[in-house]
Amino acid sequence: LYAPAWNYRSASAWPQLSDHERHLLEELFRHTRSEEERLWLDRGRSLLAMLKDATDMLPCAEDLGSIPPGVPEVLNDLGMLGLRIPRWVRRWTEPGQPYIPLANYPTLSVCTPSVHDTSTLRGWWEDEDDRDDFARAYSPTLSPAPRSLDPAGQFTLLRSLAGSASQLYVLQLQDLLDLSSAYRSADPGLDRINVPGAVADFNWTWRMGPTVEDLAADEAWMELVRAVSSRER
Repeated sequence: LYAPAWNYRSASAWPQLSDHERHLLEELFRHTRSEEERLWLDRGRSLLAMLKDATDMLPCAEDLGSIPPGVPEVLNDLGMLGLRIPRWVRRWTEPGQPYIPLANYPTLSVCTPSVHDTSTLRGWWEDEDDRDDFARAYSPTLSPAPRSLDPAGQFTLLRSLAGSASQLYVLQLQDLLDLSSAYRSADPGLDRINVPGAVADFNWTWRMGPTVEDLAADEAWMELVRAVSSRER
């Protein structure tokens, strides 16, 4: 099947077509897109079912980015967990693009503040956008949102996100190290693992500063980790 580029309307030839020709082309594109999505979902359902049946482990899917609209339905039918990164869990087609409440996250999902392909939670908070809306939606005690996220603020945010309805709550180590002034980096940008699409010496070079033994012996930090990861309220 032929899938047109997303920006076909900006092609130099598009204005040269008549209204009737543009209408016919868009109808063809809608039809081929629908057929392609059906093929993707049928194939995905078959392959994912095969993978699920091959193991006793709990399968989780990285259903991020541009995916066919039916992917959540397929994952739900197969009992597979999707991925929810709260900074991106919004009603994108609604006015203001509001954040979806934590209680409305699907049970068949993994909630995580950051992953290897994103900035850390502190890095996003301090260097990117929407922390004010994020705080109002997920952690009102931090609203109005401070410009910097200190260890206490980090604790408050991680503790709040643990309240999602997701079956699993998974925390990246860098976000846990930010709970302590002794372990956090001076520049949270250096804690990022990977910048997708970038070819540079930076990617995949992050190394943990403290040793596992040091962390395990730090009872105060361990207690913070236990507190933010607990689902009990």
